Amino acid sequence: MLDWIGPHGPWDDQLLFIFDGGVLSEEDVQQLAPRDPEISEVAAVSPQQARQLLSADMAKRLERALQALEDNSTDYAESPQ
Repeated sequence: MLDWIGPHGPWDDQLLFIFDGGVLSEEDVQQLAPRDPEISEVAAVSPQQARQLLSADMAKRLERALQALEDNSTDYAESPQ
């Protein structure tokens, strides 16, 4: 899923990507270590749990990404903000 987000607030325009990363092995999961200070934690959650944790606009993007995965397609949108 690819979304272009127009300039808003203090931010320039942005490209937002959601990728299907496949299934991680237990070893892969153990090696996850966020290094960017903006990332406070990594968690594996179901789509239902993710919908509750995400902001409304990100939850809509998740729905589009899941639909694209089901359709074996790519989703592109322009969200002007």
